[in-house]
Amino acid sequence: MLARVRTLTQKLKRFQGVKNSQSPRITQYDNPNAFHRLHLTYLKPREDLFYMAWGFRHFDVMILKTMTIALFLFSSLSITANASDQVTGNWTYRSFHNDPNLTDGDSTKLSELLFGEGTMKLDMTANQKISGTLDFGPDYILDISGTLQNGTGDLPDVIKITATGRKGTHTAGWIYAYQAYPTVTWPNGVNQRASFVGSAIRVVPHDGGAAGVTVSFIAVKQN
Repeated sequence: MLARVRTLTQKLKRFQGVKNSQSPRITQYDNPNAFHRLHLTYLKPREDLFYMAWGFRHFDVMILKTMTIALFLFSSLSITANASDQVTGNWTYRSFHNDPNLTDGDSTKLSELLFGEGTMKLDMTANQKISGTLDFGPDYILDISGTLQNGTGDLPDVIKITATGRKGTHTAGWIYAYQAYPTVTWPNGVNQRASFVGSAIRVVPHDGGAAGVTVSFIAVKQN
């Protein structure tokens, strides 16, 4: 379009300033009024169309950029909110020995699989830092710190936390590391609660227990 406008402008310059007796198409526009009519009826609408198209193009780019930024901010807020729901709250924590043997319905064997049970209280900040406590009862409390790492593609989010015992209590010197994944939310699930499952490892020995012992655990949201 720009090239066509330039061509028309060059023609108008010839119409305005040059008399060529051999070209009827030029000499008939030697009259300024005729030139003015040509400009109004032929060139100006095309100039206006060109500048409107140019203006709308840049206006559309501005709108597109604004919408992209807004969508990014909204998505970020949405992702943060969903991630917080996966972590923040009170959770019933249960861990189990990784024993492959069947219990055959024996309640004693089933109870012996339980490694630990308590309440996990978690909170997550905007930068996905996790803090909280793991409470196994009076004087058996560990302090939690960690992060939530967002999954990519088909990979799920990962909760990575460390629980450290408190000085002056029965948990002094305890260190456990945890890695867990939020469970799926079924669209047709009945009375489903949020939960995450994972594995834990004893990082340092304590109370006669060796370092490196691993257990599986599940945390079910209370509220």
